[in-house]
Amino acid sequence: MLKNAAENKWTFPQLAKERDTILEKPHGFEDRVKAIIKALPIPKTLPSQLKIALENGVTALCKDMKVEFKAGVKSAVKIAVKARRKTLLKLQDEAQKIYDRNVRLGENEKGLMSREEFYLIRSCLHPDRHSNDRRYAKAFDTFNKLEASVPKKLSPATASMAIETQKSPVT
Repeated sequence: MLKNAAENKWTFPQLAKERDTILEKPHGFEDRVKAIIKALPIPKTLPSQLKIALENGVTALCKDMKVEFKAGVKSAVKIAVKARRKTLLKLQDEAQKIYDRNVRLGENEKGLMSREEFYLIRSCLHPDRHSNDRRYAKAFDTFNKLEASVPKKLSPATASMAIETQKSPVT
């Protein structure tokens, strides 16, 4: 069987179905219902009409259970999808608001503050300077989100300082 699986490139469900066929296990719903009926301890003295009625009753019960199960799964999936969609829409709205705010600030040449002011405040908030206080790390991360609203242009003094910093090795 494994040799055939490798040669035919069977998927796991195909392999499981082949295994169940060899072991005479039921595949589909009807086969499983027949297996349940076969496993029932039905007395041999029971009239054939009652046996047929019992089999029909078990079959109908199994079908009803299958329908109820599918309906329950469908309902649970609908609820989960609705919740995920609501969460995604909230995130999308939040991202759109941030984008719109950054676009408005970017349209203003001056921006929220100069690049130098931004670097100064960010360096003051850096968590390495305040290792004991987690508030500074949170403030640093939050403040970094504002960087998009700061104009990209540096003053000549800051630009030359940034170039020198890049050239000199960090000690």
